[in-house]
Amino acid sequence: MKNKSKRSVQIKSTVCAVTAMLCLVQPVWGEASTVSVTPAQAAGDLENMAQVTNSDIPDGAKISSKQAEETIKKLFPLLKKAKVTNAEFSEQNIASSGIKVWDIQFSYQRGNTNTGFNASVNAVTGDIVSVYLPRNLLLMAGGETGPELSREEASQKALEWIKQNIKSVNVSNLTENSLYLGMTKSLFSPTTYDFYYNMSIDGIPSDADQISMSVDQQGRVTSFNRQQFTAKIPSAKAKISAKEARKLYEESFTVELSYIPTSVNGAPKGPYFLGYVPKTESSLVIDANTGSKLDYSGELLKPDQFKLTEITAGSDVFKPSSKPLTNGNDAVKWVESHINIPKGYKSESKRLGQRWNDKESKVWNISWKGSDSPYGGDQIMAEVDATTGKIYSYNHYPFRKGIEVKQNKPAASSISKNEAEQMAFNTIAKLVPNAAKEWKLTNVVEPDKNEAFQSYQFSFNRYAGGISILNESISISIGTEGLLSHFTNYSYVDFSDLPNSKPVVSVEQAKAQFLKETDLKLKFAQYGGYTSGNESVQFTTKLVYSPVRKDNMGQYYGIGLPLDAITGKWHEMVPAEYSSKDIIPAKDTKGHKSQTALDKMVQYRVMIPDADGKVLPDQEITTGEWYQFVARALNPSIDQYYEDSSEPYGTLLPASPYYKAIQTLIPQSWLPYEPAVTFSVDQKLTRDELALMLTQMLKYEKLGLSFTKNDEIPGVSDSSSVMNRGAAIISMKLGLLPAVDGKFMPGRVVTRAEAAEVLLRLSEMVGKSDSFLNEYMMW
Repeated sequence: MKNKSKRSVQIKSTVCAVTAMLCLVQPVWGEASTVSVTPAQAAGDLENMAQVTNSDIPDGAKISSKQAEETIKKLFPLLKKAKVTNAEFSEQNIASSGIKVWDIQFSYQRGNTNTGFNASVNAVTGDIVSVYLPRNLLLMAGGETGPELSREEASQKALEWIKQNIKSVNVSNLTENSLYLGMTKSLFSPTTYDFYYNMSIDGIPSDADQISMSVDQQGRVTSFNRQQFTAKIPSAKAKISAKEARKLYEESFTVELSYIPTSVNGAPKGPYFLGYVPKTESSLVIDANTGSKLDYSGELLKPDQFKLTEITAGSDVFKPSSKPLTNGNDAVKWVESHINIPKGYKSESKRLGQRWNDKESKVWNISWKGSDSPYGGDQIMAEVDATTGKIYSYNHYPFRKGIEVKQNKPAASSISKNEAEQMAFNTIAKLVPNAAKEWKLTNVVEPDKNEAFQSYQFSFNRYAGGISILNESISISIGTEGLLSHFTNYSYVDFSDLPNSKPVVSVEQAKAQFLKETDLKLKFAQYGGYTSGNESVQFTTKLVYSPVRKDNMGQYYGIGLPLDAITGKWHEMVPAEYSSKDIIPAKDTKGHKSQTALDKMVQYRVMIPDADGKVLPDQEITTGEWYQFVARALNPSIDQYYEDSSEPYGTLLPASPYYKAIQTLIPQSWLPYEPAVTFSVDQKLTRDELALMLTQMLKYEKLGLSFTKNDEIPGVSDSSSVMNRGAAIISMKLGLLPAVDGKFMPGRVVTRAEAAEVLLRLSEMVGKSDSFLNEYMMW
């Protein structure tokens, strides 16, 4: 992995002169500028221990730490009572970005609650660079009143804030980037709107200057971050016209028929459908000055970089283990018999556990430690199936300390691309079932001259009957010295789960549909900005034509939103809560007395309309449906995640549609870890039982039990018929379950509309009671 490096200069308020002197003799990590601290200066710090910030301006800065503190407190008045605990001057020299900042750390104390956070200010321009205000800090400061802002209103607030406070930014040059709109918050989470902007240069959006910020429902800026890079910006005048670029793009554009999972959130999930997606090279940008396509690192695309190649290998193909790998030593021997482990490595640990995406499988996670490094940093890790011996991953992490890298000598001989490719073919054939039949080489990346540990990187894709399976992939890296350094197998699908259908839409029709919905937009694209070994890859900026969808539907796919090969319609693959599109209200809520609550439930994915677009407001609900609503109010994506347990909950099996909801509620203590004998998800939910569930959620259950049958429920005439008397009193007092025509009606079954009303009222209590979801307000 390519890691970013930072070069920093630090000036800290010292606690004592001894500490300051000790700091002078500490070894400097990497390449960093230093500022000397004399004993006299250290003694001066002793006299000003309480004064964390001061008026000193270090070399390279134009403002002091005191001015930086004042800037932050002026922008965020609620910080006036916050104490500064540390001030640090640094140069964010990430591959020569060269931004100098003051980093100010704050502490906000209220009673026994202490909240710490930091903010940074550009030490040259005086503009805010980043800040994040914890939610509980906003709660402690108070002031949450007034109607909730819409996204459009919050957007206006965000732009006005930038205009007023970031003098180096002209808001007319900001372009909102809808690619990063984020997911819909849950009903029970604070309302926050996230905005992402690209600065434009001569009217062209640039990746080299980006702003992200969040605004809460009251219009307060709760976070702000600006990323600036100092790479030289090329001319905004393209040598290739838009018309010429479009012609080049259309001539090379191709699509591929694929089996596509209906969900790609986490591991791909079925059922699968037959669809078209653009081939990888069709998603690449075009250099606006040369007309050539660029790969993801900004380099000129090589002619055979994405050439589809059949696997050719010898007779040494995958054979499963004849018996389970029952102990760690057997697993180690199995891996070492299939992969050439470098000399000097010894197995260090062997752990048997579940695989991350399959709770039923057992895998060995093994690590080897190298003896060559004096620091013991070299490590190899592998994951192997304990039943079949199938190796899922193998990764060699060489020791990368700067001093070690600089002493590295080039290999006596380096293998060629063809030799590395054949090694990759032999590796996949030996480690993967039916490799030659099911897998094809799709991408080759040759060694980067800037890499300290050079390797050839190969990507493979899985095919069924000549049709690609989206997201079924294998990646292999072969070092130039001829050793395997990386192998990862991401394959999940059983071929029996693939549809047995033929495309109705032809390749040419699909291509025409994609081109019709695709625009080419000029932008300044940013490349580089990482460190490999002892080499820094500098930032570079290039003027490019970037393919984008006209309708903005594919913000999570680029232009890769799949086209259904049967219906000819665009097919979403991510949950609706991750989409920036407006969620369409249900068809049967308009005019209903609970319309506002019902529409809110649909908006937050608590209630999902059926195939006819209806939520059936007056339909009675079961306890299982209530659990599902509450779980989705906490997390609308519960259906997208793997369950933490595969054990039944009482009589409820993991296959139940309510199982994941139950697993979501147990950690909140809204359901016990051991279910009651009477637990059921199928019985109708009455108002009496709902009152009891509400006190459990509010953690007032014991308080509710303190009431007796002698305690009358105020304002109702049927108090004597209520079983859970205390729960009813509390629920009514809090306004969660109001009386109906002067009665509590304990035996009446709750409808979907009534559940929506209760959940909406609950959402307004989050963080405002002594116990209800206060932890949700801490971030």
